[in-house]
Amino acid sequence: MTSREIRLVLVTKRKRLATELSEIFKENNISLCSIVDSKKTALDFAARKQVDLILIDWNRKNENPFQDVSFNVPIVFIFPEQIDDFLKNSALEQYGYIVYPFNNHAVLNTLHLAMEKFKLQKELNIASRIKALSIFAAGIAHDFNNLLGAIIGYAELLKFKTKNSEELSRYVDLILKASDKAKNLVDKLTQYSRNWENMEKQIFPFHVILKETLRIEKSDLLGRISIIEDINKEGDEIYADPLQTYLLCQSLLKTLKNIVKPDTQLKISLKNNELEDSDKKIVCLFVEAKKQDFKTEKIKEELGLRGILKFIKQVDGKIDIVNLDDDKIKIAIFIPGASNIGERQ
Repeated sequence: MTSREIRLVLVTKRKRLATELSEIFKENNISLCSIVDSKKTALDFAARKQVDLILIDWNRKNENPFQDVSFNVPIVFIFPEQIDDFLKNSALEQYGYIVYPFNNHAVLNTLHLAMEKFKLQKELNIASRIKALSIFAAGIAHDFNNLLGAIIGYAELLKFKTKNSEELSRYVDLILKASDKAKNLVDKLTQYSRNWENMEKQIFPFHVILKETLRIEKSDLLGRISIIEDINKEGDEIYADPLQTYLLCQSLLKTLKNIVKPDTQLKISLKNNELEDSDKKIVCLFVEAKKQDFKTEKIKEELGLRGILKFIKQVDGKIDIVNLDDDKIKIAIFIPGASNIGERQ
């Protein structure tokens, strides 16, 4: 689980389940703040920021468990084994935080994943706002710098014209002094706008961002293109900037939309491998489809135009296009695992 204690509220009417989960929580650094039987009460806890996570035991057949839910904190749903296929598939696709079927291992893994994804999503949102602010700052700095050029230039001319008047010269000096301060401010804005890409790198599991990007983007970006996911959730930690990683995944999906034909079936795989004769880890992202489903043969060039190669170079990775024997093409993106950080630095 996480290093700090997780505060949780449990929504259930089953005393036996509450007792069983309470024992699990005690052993795994989870503080059970309250056991309630109302979803509304649990959401009130979240609104007052008294909990980090809500766990809802849903066993009522005629009620939509997601109705009127505000996701201020991660919410995990426990479903009984008789959950129907439609609800299982659509709910998993839309919400992602579901324990099914119920067991202790599934509960702990799902709670951990929910907290991890929620934290990363918040970081991505903050990073996106920082990026937007930096672009805005660059525009302001450029326009204001042009205005300052005129102010400083004419103030210098005015100083020359008023050199015989001590009072007027003092006023001009005040204008120039204020202009210098404004110029320093513009320099800071310019520097900030240039450095937005140099955000702090951190270690995180790649599959969390990949899964979240697929969930958010694939229906809008890909349309009739279907995706088969084969994503390994173990040992895929990388050392990179989460925002840039999200942009990589987003850019990859946008590129795939442009270079494959409609009604194409793509297989997206995420694997963790060890290099031969070495204990080095490498995270491998594969996209696979039939040759005739691609619109262009210049796949690597198309991918590079979308900014993917820039990210790959930043993390010392590489990208290959492989022609498979069974008339398929595989796009292979290799990213060094987080265990290789020390050697690279």
